[in-house]
Amino acid sequence: MPIPFSSEDLSRVFDGRVLTRGRSLVLLGAVQVSLEGAVIRAVVEDNGQHYAASVTPRLAGRRVSFAAECSCKHSGCAHLAAASLAAFDRYPALRRAEQTNFFDRMAAEAVVPERQRLAIELAPGRPPHACFVSFLLVAERSGCQEPVSPRKVMLDTTRSGEARGLAQLLGGGDETPIGVPAGLVPEVLSLLAQSRLARWQATGKLITFGSERWFEASSPPALPPNSAVIVGHSGPWYVDGKSGAVGPIRRRSPPASLPPRQDRHRRRVASSVPAAREPVIIERPLTPVLRLERIEFSDEFGRLQRIDAMTVGFDYAGAVATADDDRQFLRVEGPAGPDFIRRDPAARRPRLRRCARMASCRCG
Repeated sequence: MPIPFSSEDLSRVFDGRVLTRGRSLVLLGAVQVSLEGAVIRAVVEDNGQHYAASVTPRLAGRRVSFAAECSCKHSGCAHLAAASLAAFDRYPALRRAEQTNFFDRMAAEAVVPERQRLAIELAPGRPPHACFVSFLLVAERSGCQEPVSPRKVMLDTTRSGEARGLAQLLGGGDETPIGVPAGLVPEVLSLLAQSRLARWQATGKLITFGSERWFEASSPPALPPNSAVIVGHSGPWYVDGKSGAVGPIRRRSPPASLPPRQDRHRRRVASSVPAAREPVIIERPLTPVLRLERIEFSDEFGRLQRIDAMTVGFDYAGAVATADDDRQFLRVEGPAGPDFIRRDPAARRPRLRRCARMASCRCG
């Protein structure tokens, strides 16, 4: 096991801008790190190139120094900083408590606090939770991170709408990490991908939207190492450890076994019929659709009454969904078989607000 080190040790070796660049590479999921005895080894993807970095912490009196080497041939580069920060994040045993004296503390109090960026971490679950989500504040210069509660994220107006919406969806409490129930899996994973702030804990990869993947029902899904399957009430989702993509899993049932004669006949018939095309996910722009309808509505005493109301729907090139329809995909029949249109919640919300303003102005 390498010698533990602190963020203070890293700040003595690496320039502040180099540490910031290294932290950005870590948050982008561009660093794959591992421990080999006392050596930290990493492969860092930077501008389409892959660099091999190795860092060995060593004791120098009461401080820690680093023997480091990178295939880019530059000492003190961002790749080495990214390897050190990624190992510092992933392996808690490497974290060394800060050692400061009275004068260090006085100097620290005079320094302007570092800016912190919000990061979100997705981790595999264990019963009764389908997965876990953690909110973290990451210092831009030193890379130090600390947990932050969903309540603080939800109330912080400087955070993105996706991050605050996710914090609210998870209950807006004071605990982190937060266990996600199976019923919220589609909504949580969708918001994580939309936020562009979330990473997969096992590999540090940025969480992004992936397409549906089909697997045989009789065998486990074939996924890269450090991947996972998250099971929700509406079905399982995969997390690709190599790319960071998340998406729903669909199962194919194996064909039933037939007697030899019938099986030969089935193969002859199948060879003469074009193979069915697998469903695909397509993108379509949405158009708000306003309708004046008569609906049932409860009055202040709980009695149902029929009233005239304006309802809002969304037309995705012919496929219409109501505003309260929470499906992520809409099924449409194409000339070659069924397809699925991906709904766009981010584009839907401002249009709903605009329709509400129009309705209030006309009613007023």
